[in-house]
Amino acid sequence: MHSGHFVFLFLGAYIIQDLYRVFKAIIKDTTIDSLDSQGQYSYVKGFDSKDLTLMKVQVFACLTFFIVGIVGITNNVNQWRDDGQNRFGNIAISSLIAATPVIVLVSQSRKRY
Repeated sequence: MHSGHFVFLFLGAYIIQDLYRVFKAIIKDTTIDSLDSQGQYSYVKGFDSKDLTLMKVQVFACLTFFIVGIVGITNNVNQWRDDGQNRFGNIAISSLIAATPVIVLVSQSRKRY
């Protein structure tokens, strides 16, 4: 294995750990620094429970779209390498799926301002 692979794996593990902490804070209704407290230092304290549920669903939907898009891109690139058949269209569609959460969030933020 090339030394660059180890750096990539280390950074990937670090990013996944941070994402885990953020999602745990959202789900448990706490701050990132106080994951064991039950809402005492919450970032979302005072939000309506319906709005909070909607936010959690939106986070999971965005994460799902992103993961499906990245897996699609990876699979199509690997198949393209293996058989040499052009899969640019599939990669473009997977890229669009992966970018959908960003597009939706940017459009929502522009509507508010």
